[in-house]
Amino acid sequence: MTASRGLPVEWDTWENNLPPLDFHPVPGLGSRAEGGHTARKRYKAEQIIGHLRQAEIHISEGKTVAEVVRELGVSQQTYYRWRKEYGGIGVE
Repeated sequence: MTASRGLPVEWDTWENNLPPLDFHPVPGLGSRAEGGHTARKRYKAEQIIGHLRQAEIHISEGKTVAEVVRELGVSQQTYYRWRKEYGGIGVE
């Protein structure tokens, strides 16, 4: 069956069949209401310094930075930013 414009009826009414605006086809990437985005974790300076110390130990044992940051649960960008900001600071 065709609509007035010569297109199938399903195509003629496609606007009525669109998913909601917050729909995302990949699970876990939907709206914040459905828990799709995780909250950003904030670390205290003492925690960051502890993570940096652990990272240095693992790196000195021969692990790569990629392996270490995966174990710490942070990105390489975060690791290098922490090193830049907290590299020379000790816990008091």
